[in-house]
Amino acid sequence: MIIIMSSTNKNISIATGENTDFKLFFSEIEEKNNLEEFYKYEPIIQKIESQLHEIEGIKRIYKYYTVPVEIIVDGEKRDIQYINKVENNDVKKLEKTLFDKEMDTEKFKNGYYICIHREYAKEYNIKKGDTIRLRYLSDKNYRYVNFKVLELTRSSPDFGFIYCDVFDNYKFDALINDIEVTTNKSYYKSVEDSILKIQSNYPDIMGVYNINDIDSNNRAFINIIFFIFILIIILSGFITTSISISKSADNIINRGRDFMILFYIGATEDQIRRIIQLESKRSFTYPAIIGFLLGVPVSYLICTIIRIKGGYYIDFKIPWILFFITMSIIYLISIITSKEIHKTIIKYSNDYFLH
Repeated sequence: MIIIMSSTNKNISIATGENTDFKLFFSEIEEKNNLEEFYKYEPIIQKIESQLHEIEGIKRIYKYYTVPVEIIVDGEKRDIQYINKVENNDVKKLEKTLFDKEMDTEKFKNGYYICIHREYAKEYNIKKGDTIRLRYLSDKNYRYVNFKVLELTRSSPDFGFIYCDVFDNYKFDALINDIEVTTNKSYYKSVEDSILKIQSNYPDIMGVYNINDIDSNNRAFINIIFFIFILIIILSGFITTSISISKSADNIINRGRDFMILFYIGATEDQIRRIIQLESKRSFTYPAIIGFLLGVPVSYLICTIIRIKGGYYIDFKIPWILFFITMSIIYLISIITSKEIHKTIIKYSNDYFLH
């Protein structure tokens, strides 16, 4: 698959396919004082699209659209941003990027609602449920529209996302945001050469790179972070439990006089063993709870850094599952190790503690 990206978006949007071969990107338009200037490269994008249809070996060409809009606050233009057209098969992808996973999909599809990127919502002081006013071009004429903010999203740097039917109803002068081109493996090289040939005609505004390499690097980066993350948890868990078990053993030995007094006032050998076992469990349960409470914000922080600073989408279920599995393994090992250690203590301390 090949992705062609227009000047309207610096990063891959939610509409971008996952099995991409190449990505063609275009220089950002620097002077953007009014909406008309955003359409500067549109004739070039359309020409490139027509050239794609002439390349042998391409199975499918699919276009995704966006539109520049002026954000109106208190009756005045605040800024110019992009809103994206979300196709029906991409609604699920959008839902995965929302902070509230219970989006009213029917409202999004049937009403005049918009999902806003969280960072822009903060910048413009927009909250979920607010109504925003936008100015746009339709048939090269300026028009206004009001949208209600349905949800906040973390998908791409675009301002907002609107369902395709609603998008089409307003007859926006839409720009091509992405073009997905699917090809067979047997035509990979010839399609690559054709794409590079097209790129050579627009060297000042268009570039090409292999998306597979980027995806591999991204996956490697995330895997390394997860490996370090789990390694830190494992080492911290073993060090903490080892120290706590060692201190517990010392504590039990040092409290030998107390156990002897309990024995002399009527406590049975089984009762004293249970007391020692409870003392043992308490010694590693507290560190485990503390470790869990510390691990939650640490794992959240790591995921946030990767997602926001690194620009990689991470399903928050993944680190939590890894975290719980690792903590469970450490806890089970702690129980087994602690029981064995204290069995040994009880075995060799019977004469001292109980007799």
